[in-house]
Amino acid sequence: MELVPTTVSAGYAAGLNAYGTVFLLGLLGRAGVGDVPHELTTGPILIAAGVMFAIEFITQKVPLLDSTWALVAHGLKAGIRLGINTSPEPFSNIAISLIEDGVMAGVVALALTEPLIALAVVIVLLSIGIGLVLYLRKRIRRALVRRRARRQARSPSTS
Repeated sequence: MELVPTTVSAGYAAGLNAYGTVFLLGLLGRAGVGDVPHELTTGPILIAAGVMFAIEFITQKVPLLDSTWALVAHGLKAGIRLGINTSPEPFSNIAISLIEDGVMAGVVALALTEPLIALAVVIVLLSIGIGLVLYLRKRIRRALVRRRARRQARSPSTS
């Protein structure tokens, strides 16, 4: 019964940071925490996931490089990053990336120790993410309508 909440929760964490999730699952599995597939605890997997996690960790702190990296990542994450990257300063980008890494680590640890709580956390976080995307979509549409109206008001009438 705990397999489904663990899988869903780990899947959610992987959406935030796939390499970090695999790396932490492997490390926690080696430490005897939870029921982690043996393959994730092997040296080659830990090394590969650890190297990719390190690359992604650094990449996400550089705004333009982060945008490129985010295009291949989870859609919701990329959508939120797009809004964050419009700010002229790099601090919000770094802060959000660190928050994502922390949430990923917390969800992975919860998935192995308290799978039902992890599932509840994932459902809440997904709901917040969906709500945020819908809110931003509405705001963007409203801004585009205003922009179109300003352009039409500035253009000379052709009649």
